[in-house]
Amino acid sequence: MKGVILGLEAENAKVIIFGHDDKRYQLPKSEWKSAGEPKSGMAVDFVIAGEGFAKEAYNIPTTEEGQTGEQPAMKVNGAEKRFKKLTVCASLVLVLAVLAILTLLAWPHIQLANLRTKAEKGDVNAEYSLGICYSDGKLGLVKDDNEAMKWYRKAAEQNVAEAEVLVGIDCVKSHDASEDVNVRSRYATEAIKWFSKAAEQNDGLGQLLLSTCYEHGEGVVQDIVEAYKWALLAAAYYNTTEQNSKLESSLSLVQIEEGKRRASVFLTRYGNMQFGLSQVGYRDVAGEMRNALSAFNKAIEIKPDFPDAYYGRGCLRYAQGNLNGALDDYEKAIEFEPDFAEAYNQRSLVKKAKGDSDGALADFNRAIKLKHEEAQAYSNLGYEKCGRGDLDGALADYKKAIELNPNDAEIYCRRGKARAIQGNLDGALIDLNRALKLNPNDIHTQEGINVLKARMAK
Repeated sequence: MKGVILGLEAENAKVIIFGHDDKRYQLPKSEWKSAGEPKSGMAVDFVIAGEGFAKEAYNIPTTEEGQTGEQPAMKVNGAEKRFKKLTVCASLVLVLAVLAILTLLAWPHIQLANLRTKAEKGDVNAEYSLGICYSDGKLGLVKDDNEAMKWYRKAAEQNVAEAEVLVGIDCVKSHDASEDVNVRSRYATEAIKWFSKAAEQNDGLGQLLLSTCYEHGEGVVQDIVEAYKWALLAAAYYNTTEQNSKLESSLSLVQIEEGKRRASVFLTRYGNMQFGLSQVGYRDVAGEMRNALSAFNKAIEIKPDFPDAYYGRGCLRYAQGNLNGALDDYEKAIEFEPDFAEAYNQRSLVKKAKGDSDGALADFNRAIKLKHEEAQAYSNLGYEKCGRGDLDGALADYKKAIELNPNDAEIYCRRGKARAIQGNLDGALIDLNRALKLNPNDIHTQEGINVLKARMAK
């Protein structure tokens, strides 16, 4: 049996051997048969003399690097084990490297498979991206304009402006390639449809192409004023200075102003839409606010006397807490349109927030006088009167506001508060319950109902 000397017990004259059978053996020192003293770590050959005992032990010499008898087998075995571990690690690293390379090679195909799956399920972003892949030959695909247009059309049908422009351009190519008058007319009309859809989403290229169509009467009745409008709008994205100058040379001053008015109307409407989306948290609130502000600014730049643009920007600034900016915009709106009831109504809120109660009351009254059907103005007037202690006057205004707009939860809340102050708890509870029904998520209304019920229970 072979083994390794673990140690020596001097007082008992014994040598402790660890055999290759993983057992310990005691060797009387008298049974050591080799020259020299036995030492720890020395490789030995011995005879088993019974359970746990050994006899006739010899040192196993080694010739590694010319050494004899003193090299411990344990160290050799340890080196072998370390070498094996290193070999395993190296093999593992090699396998991982190969897998990484294979993954990189397969990744475009994996991406393409995932993209196609999503596109086939109607994911609009995947449809548009797959169209790009076919158009540019990406993700290992061979360029295929027909297949690209198939996916662009699917995306365009889901209102992706960039895809709408590309489909429109494809229609223009088909128009130019045909000599059939009817076919050319059909493609020209379809191109206008797609350019218009993109332009209405404030896509600069769509606006530029639509301007060209109106300028030359391609697919639409020629309208230089409308061409000028879309060129003005496209100027936010492209350098249209030369085109604008050319169009202006064909227009009278009145027509130029009309083109500017149309452009400002479009931008104000677009700004209002973006601002509205930001208020309901539709997608990217910060981005929508930036888009809205940019649209209002551009509308004012194009036509500095356009009141609706100032009003829209004032509402946005008020929502941002910029009271001074909002006040400036509302005053500009009123300057250019002295009978702008909504501007008076909104300016009253700014004045109220700035502590100008008299100015707010004057604006409330002016708004009502200009537009009696303005329910919000009556509600604001009632709110102001309630704050001044004129409960009867406030309730009369709230009644008028509810007659004009019976589905405004805030008006019922305000009237409920006035009724509670007046001592009409039953009436107040009716109003708050109606408000909660209109706006079930309003926790403040629910708290008001709880407080009222507690008071009525006493």
